[in-house]
Amino acid sequence: MNEFRDQPLGVPLAHRLRPKSFAEVVGQASVCRTVGGKKGTPNIRSMVLFGPPGSGKTTIAHIILDQSGMNTATIDASRQGVGELNDILAKMNGEPVLIFIDEFGAWRSNQQRALLKSMEAGNLIVIGAMNEQPRKRIDQAILSRCQILQLRSLDPDSMAQVLERAEKESGKQLMLSDSARHRFIEQMSGDARALLNAFEEIVVRAVDDAQMSDEEVLKAAAEFGGKRVSFDNERRALISALQKSIRSSDLQATAYWLVRLFDSGVEPSLITRRLIACAAEDIGLADPNALVQALAASQAVEVLGNDVLLCVLQAALYLATCPKSNALEVTTARVRSHIERDGPFLPPAHILGPYTGNPAAADGYESDHMFVDGVSGKRHLPEQLLQETFFEANERGFEREVLRRIRYFEEIRRKRSY
Repeated sequence: MNEFRDQPLGVPLAHRLRPKSFAEVVGQASVCRTVGGKKGTPNIRSMVLFGPPGSGKTTIAHIILDQSGMNTATIDASRQGVGELNDILAKMNGEPVLIFIDEFGAWRSNQQRALLKSMEAGNLIVIGAMNEQPRKRIDQAILSRCQILQLRSLDPDSMAQVLERAEKESGKQLMLSDSARHRFIEQMSGDARALLNAFEEIVVRAVDDAQMSDEEVLKAAAEFGGKRVSFDNERRALISALQKSIRSSDLQATAYWLVRLFDSGVEPSLITRRLIACAAEDIGLADPNALVQALAASQAVEVLGNDVLLCVLQAALYLATCPKSNALEVTTARVRSHIERDGPFLPPAHILGPYTGNPAAADGYESDHMFVDGVSGKRHLPEQLLQETFFEANERGFEREVLRRIRYFEEIRRKRSY
């Protein structure tokens, strides 16, 4: 009996070759030791498995389910909600159940909290799986009851083992030179599922036995690999490309790199954090609404989870259309440079107030609210810094209005001899 060939042809190769025991799992020895127990019997407790696509989260979860001896169920949080959870619990009629929740981070916090009552009663054990760091996506009350386990992208040696097993079980060989075989594995970026899908498409489902050249195989494999960023330097490169596109007001490049990041499996919150930074670093007061848009995108991630691409794209394109200014960064650098050169100064006496206990403090602080025109004109820098200019607005966007206001304040100070 050949287990591989006896399964229906419509079932994807990645599913047919899924390991049935912890001993068959490659590239995740540490996690398997933790959940597999001393004798290979799984330690049954609530946990969250997180890591990049194709690293084995679903495989490990199903091994635990199959070997648990408990009532089990599976939920896809990207398509199913609390209603399906309640249906499962109702069918159990109070008996303990082990539930695997795939794409766990897709549930909002209030949905996740629906698990708490049954978890606390001991009727529910949860295994969640997700790509992102769970501490940013999972409710703290749930996390405190779960073991957190991180899976890594498979290294080249582990990927080679996956490929060899696919060849052995399918009876087909990937006819490549050693260097091309190495490139094929490298293209998959540590994603075993992508490798098996590419292998299946290229070899197992081939209509004829016509020999494909190395380059033809690698070109076909490119449709499956390269869709996920698994290494830090690649991720940084794509995020840098996004920010530089926004900074250069290139909307087409902004759209391309943003969608590329999402399709690569990069955590949405990581992207929105960069948009927030970009709004201040590259736009600032030239369009204060840029920061509002970036923060709204970040909030959308909290509400929608991974299904947030259009919201983040809207914010990114808005930022790309904004007038640009790095005045905030320049200001920060000037202040720090001055402090480093001349040291810090105390605030002037007229704004210290007697409550500070400083003998130089004086009463008589005057704020803008005390003047008919709404401007006191008082200066609040130490006397040694009165001739310094730290912030300079330019003539772009809203900073043009900021510059007009600065000149207005300076004119009042000039008239009042401050």
